[in-house]
Amino acid sequence: MSNPSDLTIHELRPDCWQANLVRSLQFFRNVKGWHRVVDRLLPRNLSGRFRVENESTWIEGDLGSFVEREIFLYGGYEGQLIREFLKMTANTPQRTILDIGANIGQHSIKYAAVFDRVHSFEPNPDLWEKFENNVSLNPKGMVTLHKVGVANEDAELPFYNVDNGNEGLGTFSDIEQYDKSLEMAGTLKVVRGDDFLRSIGVSDVDAMKIDVQGFEGEVLLGLQETLRSTRPIVWLELGAATKMDLSSSEEVQGFFPYPVRLFHLRHSTRFMIRGLSLTEISGEELPTGDYLVCPRDDEESPSPP
Repeated sequence: MSNPSDLTIHELRPDCWQANLVRSLQFFRNVKGWHRVVDRLLPRNLSGRFRVENESTWIEGDLGSFVEREIFLYGGYEGQLIREFLKMTANTPQRTILDIGANIGQHSIKYAAVFDRVHSFEPNPDLWEKFENNVSLNPKGMVTLHKVGVANEDAELPFYNVDNGNEGLGTFSDIEQYDKSLEMAGTLKVVRGDDFLRSIGVSDVDAMKIDVQGFEGEVLLGLQETLRSTRPIVWLELGAATKMDLSSSEEVQGFFPYPVRLFHLRHSTRFMIRGLSLTEISGEELPTGDYLVCPRDDEESPSPP
């Protein structure tokens, strides 16, 4: 693989002037309605290989994949969410972070700029080569890919995909939660989180990101010892399937062996500009979305920035 610094973006951009134009206008990405305009200009089935640099992070991908399309057109995927998460972890030792549901590696690479070690878990073999390639393009930091899922027991489980161009929607959950039906892709390996971390000598986890499309409850159950001993900050996605088990702040608390504070990363629009706010949630039903779960113990517990 050539050093990305030896290549210009133009050499590796897709041969599509509309895509190049949208990327040049990415400063509009937070303007309300801009994504709808782009979807009309660029059909979602448009493909094209690229390699680009966004905020000192090199990523290679294809416009035909949802996450990779976002990275090319808008300068990153879930950028605001990543920044808020890392702000919350700023007062932790920032030794080890777990990226559970690591996809093509963009999040893990961002974490590696802050944390000493990143342990990434991705069971989908269709994503392994992309992940490893992207990490190789960003050699700073220590990122380790574990080609397994995380669960509450060691097992071989059915794995499902959704045929809509978003490989990140692969899941071990058999609950229908998308606009297209789940399709079984095969049987993949999962490990009990606590046992696996012990086997590789990881005991200093300060943060976790868990985005596994409805399997979040099983992941948390498999990490109870780690949660109890390290009390990490957890970025948790609650989708339609996850809410079957975690529909309220009290139910979320039931999955954590220590008192927690729950913050909703809520998208909002002000003066046509889309932004992100952090709202503490207590004693109410939870809407779908992204949440930060933080330990509630003493004055050192993180507070929203």
